[in-house]
Amino acid sequence: MWVAYVTGGGAFQNIDAIATCPGDLFVCNPNTGTQSKKSSEIQVGWTVGGGLEGMVGPNWLARIEYRYSDLGNFSFTALQFNINAHGADARLSTTSHIVNVGLAYKW
Repeated sequence: MWVAYVTGGGAFQNIDAIATCPGDLFVCNPNTGTQSKKSSEIQVGWTVGGGLEGMVGPNWLARIEYRYSDLGNFSFTALQFNINAHGADARLSTTSHIVNVGLAYKW
């Protein structure tokens, strides 16, 4: 017997982003050498998915699940460039598509 199910709710994830630029006269400030900036933030969003679970033998269960999560956008000023003294802004879309496959033994 197989059982279909849906799942959904809130989701959160810590996002780490790193931008690196070598000391280059045409792009970054050569006086400071290699520049690197890290930004970290906990993103909050939502998730939805569904799956199937069923018996595949005596005491054995198998399952497959798909889940989509949307945690919004993550933005930060990445690096300070020489060009007009403006920084480079980074904007990341934090969505994911996850497929889980499992096999379990029931004691």
